[in-house]
Amino acid sequence: MKLYSYLVILLLCAFIFSGCTAAVNRYGASVENVELLRSMQGTSKVKVNAFTSDKLHKSINCRGTITINTPDGKPFEEFIRDAFISELKLAGIYANDSTIAINGHFEKLDASSVTGNAKWMFKIIISAEGRESFSVDSEYPFSASFLGDRACQEVPQAFGPAVQQLINDIVNHPKFSAMIR
Repeated sequence: MKLYSYLVILLLCAFIFSGCTAAVNRYGASVENVELLRSMQGTSKVKVNAFTSDKLHKSINCRGTITINTPDGKPFEEFIRDAFISELKLAGIYANDSTIAINGHFEKLDASSVTGNAKWMFKIIISAEGRESFSVDSEYPFSASFLGDRACQEVPQAFGPAVQQLINDIVNHPKFSAMIR
């Protein structure tokens, strides 16, 4: 009986401390963002340097139990950079050999799964050499379940639309069109 009790406790501990992972979906470009980029008159072709942060986000923790990753295991900064590049390419204004190189530095990249206040939160500084930099605060609210496991499945599902919103906020910033001219 004593051995059985130890085994049950051991299995419970393994279950509690094992944690789970969830991956965000692959990125799908926003038609609205691509059309907005296409409509900018007099734009030059641009390239995008690495997006950085003080500490790269290889994963994001949800409620201390579930780890959220990107589909290819890339840091979230790289995933967002690739999403931005895909929209610039679809708009026809991306060129890897351009002299205009956009830089992005995240001051905040996080998610909250609090019921009633669930959201992805971004603060990024966009810059390019010889051009005025600007900061973008972007939040994407979504509904999250009270139950931890369910809520932590909703966080990665909301990431794609949150990145689309972030890119839209960057592109709609008044200084962005001047930066890419």
